Amino acid sequence: MATDTTILTAAPPPFDDPDSDADIIIGSAEGVEFRTHKLLLAWGSAVFKGMFSIPQPSPGTDGPETLKPEETRDGIPIVFMYNDRNGVCGKDVVEYILSSCHPTCLRSGMPSLSVELVGPVLDVSARYTFEWVTKSVLRNSDFLQTNPFVLFAYACRNQLAEEAALAANAALRFCIADFPSEPALRLISGYEYHNLLQCHIRCAKAASALARLESGESGFRLRNWLKNILPQVHSPCCDESRVDSWNHKLNLPMSKTSRFKCSTTTWLIDYLEATATQLAITPYFPSVGDQKRLEQALTTASSCSTCATNVMSITRTFIPRLQREIEEACKEIITETVFLDIALGSPTL
Repeated sequence: MATDTTILTAAPPPFDDPDSDADIIIGSAEGVEFRTHKLLLAWGSAVFKGMFSIPQPSPGTDGPETLKPEETRDGIPIVFMYNDRNGVCGKDVVEYILSSCHPTCLRSGMPSLSVELVGPVLDVSARYTFEWVTKSVLRNSDFLQTNPFVLFAYACRNQLAEEAALAANAALRFCIADFPSEPALRLISGYEYHNLLQCHIRCAKAASALARLESGESGFRLRNWLKNILPQVHSPCCDESRVDSWNHKLNLPMSKTSRFKCSTTTWLIDYLEATATQLAITPYFPSVGDQKRLEQALTTASSCSTCATNVMSITRTFIPRLQREIEEACKEIITETVFLDIALGSPTL
């Protein structure tokens, strides 16, 4: 514990009620006071649990085991948390960490987390062993969508393999050429960044191959599934040369062999080839169901009476199956990828 002579001001709810039964106040560098409960801090932090297990001084004005007036507010002890540079934590860091331990905040909504706050919050949560805070920040849904690279960097720095894999999976929605120059990436080794890139490349190859129905056992399953729902006659709108190349892949008769037989169709070929091209750049499985690409396929298919009778069954059954196969293929690659540079060890805080 440490004290400060700064005159404190009220924190935002629920840490501002002087009539609450709070039994501890956390002060910030800006002089904001956060009224909370020792029990919540002890539940969330092994450091605070150990701190509160030691007999604490009581409020008073005399004696070595008493707190000075400036060390209390309304008879409640004031303590401070420190960052990795041994400076008193700022109010935004304190608010986020305390909110992560407070049931009211967890129920009604956490304060916003900016990219600038990710590092300071994680540093302090690691220092005070707020494991729940660390895990929740590294699984932040907003950052997984917009900037998984900052989460990947801090997951590697904190030697958290599961969270690093989660961020690597989220990074699949980005093209490698568009990977940002995220300052937090300075925290990781070239080995870790290389593994992130290689994982992305392997996923892109696997996903693109699946969209072309060319990938091992998964591709075999997709080909068999597709054959069962393809039209039984050649569509009059189809380009025979393109259709026959895909018929050969699916082990189907060529276009001139018989009039009545299972056959691929041009609209589906266009859709799969466009999807494979996109997955080779951004291998994120939801892109298989890209709305614009689907609408184009439906428009093309609906212009032909033969294609129109099958387009809905294919888009509703085969495309979700293709998504699942790509998701599983990428998940397997990510699972077997070792992202962490174990030689670096855990960060020193």
